[in-house]
Amino acid sequence: MIISTVPLNEEVIRHVLERTGEQITVCPDLAALPAEVLPQVDVMVARNETFKPELLEMLSGLRFLYIMSAGVDNLPFNELIARRITVCNASGIHGQQMSEHALGVMIAFSRNIGLSIRNQSSRLWGGHSSLDELNGKTLLIVGAGRIGKEIGRLASAFGMRITGVTRRAQPIEGFDLVYPISRLHEGLGQADYVILLTPLTSETAGLMGTVEFAAMKPTAVFLNLSRGETVDEPALISALKQGMIAGAGLDVFQQEPLPAENELWAMENVIITPHSAGITRNYIHMSMMHFIKNLLLFRAGGELLSPVDLIEAY
Repeated sequence: MIISTVPLNEEVIRHVLERTGEQITVCPDLAALPAEVLPQVDVMVARNETFKPELLEMLSGLRFLYIMSAGVDNLPFNELIARRITVCNASGIHGQQMSEHALGVMIAFSRNIGLSIRNQSSRLWGGHSSLDELNGKTLLIVGAGRIGKEIGRLASAFGMRITGVTRRAQPIEGFDLVYPISRLHEGLGQADYVILLTPLTSETAGLMGTVEFAAMKPTAVFLNLSRGETVDEPALISALKQGMIAGAGLDVFQQEPLPAENELWAMENVIITPHSAGITRNYIHMSMMHFIKNLLLFRAGGELLSPVDLIEAY
C-alpha cells in the first residue's frame, strides 16, 4: 500500500495508478488512518522538512520511502538503516530550474539589475558605470553533482571558465579544473562567482565561514543554493559588511522563513529568494513521475535512479 503525506491532485493520483497498477492514498495525518491499515503501508511519499521519526514507529511494514526533494537532512538515518528501509529522493529533477536560477542571479549581479530596480522605484536614470559581463569570469561550483554539472554546462555558453570542488576531484566533462575539498581555499581564491551546492552533512555543516570568505576575491559573488546550515551566517554578514566579498545570492538560510530583523534583508549587495531555486510550476508532477520510475525499479529489484546513501546521509 502506498501512502503520501504530500497533497496530490487527481491527475497525479491517476498517473500513479495507471503506471504502477497501485493506488496511492493521500493522508497528511497518518493518525487519521485506522490502526489496522498502518501495517499494510510499505511505500511512503513525504517531504524532508516535515518528516518526523515517529512516522516510522507507526509504519511497521514500511520498505520504501520517497522524499520529494533533493535534501534529506531531516531523516532519522540510524532508524532507517536499522529497519533496512530503502530511501530514494527527487535528485535529478532540479537541474533545469536551479541552473536557470543560478544564471539569473549571476546575470543580475553582473548587470547590476538590483540597482536598476531600485532606481526604477525612485524614477532615477543612471548606474551605467557598474555594469560587467559573465564572459571570461571564473565560476567555482562547490559540490559539482548533477545540478552543478548542468549549471556548468549552461554557464560555459556565456564564456565562463568552469571549475568545481568535489570530494574526490575526478575530472568532469566541460569543467576546466576540479579541486579536491582539501584545496577549497585555492579554488575560492581564483573564482569570480562561487556557488555552494553541497548536501548538508556533518562534513559540510559550516563549510563556508570566515576563513573561506577571506580566501575569496573582494570582487567575487557568493551563491548558496544548498542548505542554510552549510554557511556560517554571521561570518557571511560580516564578510559582506567588510567588503571581503562583493555580494551574495542566497536561497537558503539557517532559519526559514528568514526573520524580518535579519540584517541580510537590508543589504543592497544581497539577492534573497525564499528557498525557491528548485521550485517550478510543475514540481509536484515532475517529482511524482520520478517517484513512479523509482517505485517500478524498486518493485522489480532494479537499480534506483536516485537512491539515498543512508550511511553518507545524502
